[in-house]
Amino acid sequence: MSYKYRLKEIILDENTLSELFKYSSEVGYIIISAFSGSDGVSGILDHNLEKSRSLKSDIRASGFAFIPVWGDFIEDEGTTIKEQAFIVFNFVKRIEQEDSEELYKLGLDLCKKYDQEAIIYKPIGQERTAHYVGSDGSTIATFSTASPATSADVYFTNLNKSREKESGKAFAYREGHVYLAKSPETVAEAYLRPGEIYFRIRDDS
Repeated sequence: MSYKYRLKEIILDENTLSELFKYSSEVGYIIISAFSGSDGVSGILDHNLEKSRSLKSDIRASGFAFIPVWGDFIEDEGTTIKEQAFIVFNFVKRIEQEDSEELYKLGLDLCKKYDQEAIIYKPIGQERTAHYVGSDGSTIATFSTASPATSADVYFTNLNKSREKESGKAFAYREGHVYLAKSPETVAEAYLRPGEIYFRIRDDS
């Protein structure tokens, strides 16, 4: 069943962000999207949204906990699309896993299934290092990260660069800003969002 999310914009230099994600970062995570191609192509947005719903179903079926995350992509026509990705944490049924091998394998399997260039992979541990990993398992880049939200920004930035090279079209990704889903307001709403982790983020809006 589809669900209309209410989004909270996260500015990545906020001082509270690292502490907010501290524990969930240490258990390990992957980041993956199902979006592909130019959103300016007729019908591609609906196709991408359908694939994203399918990806979310696959993540739920795996048992790993997740949160959806969005980034702003602006094409040269001025069209703005919020592309959805998923931060998948190394929890199964809310239980922290002893290693991240199964999570890593899931990420590569989904990367191939949804014809993605790469995933973000952050292993278990306190070290603030994550990897941009290709669908063949090769490490394309390694970077320092304070939180999964920061990693999502890196992920969207790299996707944007790859698509510009492939299509020759002018894109603009709004770096330093990502969007997270707000927590459910009712039990009924939470029922429609199984498998998700919720973060209590201060909302000044």
